[in-house]
Amino acid sequence: MASWALPISDAGDKLGSMKGDSFSVDIFQVATDVASKDSMFVDKETKENLLKKGAPIVYVNYVVTNTSSADIPLSHSLVTPNAKYTDWKYLGGMPSDSSSDGFKKHGLTSSGIKLKEKDPFVLKPGESFNIAENFAYTAGKETEIKATMTPQDAAGDLDHDKKEEAETTVTLK
Repeated sequence: MASWALPISDAGDKLGSMKGDSFSVDIFQVATDVASKDSMFVDKETKENLLKKGAPIVYVNYVVTNTSSADIPLSHSLVTPNAKYTDWKYLGGMPSDSSSDGFKKHGLTSSGIKLKEKDPFVLKPGESFNIAENFAYTAGKETEIKATMTPQDAAGDLDHDKKEEAETTVTLK
């Protein structure tokens, strides 16, 4: 585990994994719960909220590991996971519950980083960290997951030339 990272959760069912050129991501379905409030996403035609308070949500945890032989300097964005149902008809991602209480309740982190740590967050070869997200839950749904990692350069800016992506499709339990 990276020294700057919050503890890694080993909870949940492993749904799959994906690989970029210098990193891998193991994907775990940890828990289901209900949304604590309405999301900001509304269907343009029906005006219905896409994630209403009390609607089912799922927590997915991503364990990211440096599989290369080089240090990877990361910004606060670390690795950005993005899950979307394969039949999701809207632009952009799926709505989530932004409340931090649910993450705490299930032993997860939406930031991955210990408080007061400063970037760059150097992920050394073989080191890992985890970051979780939640979104509207439907059991048995095929879900496309992408992870984007954009390292920092020496000046502390994002090095878009070294950006890597990984993707896979998993099925929620």
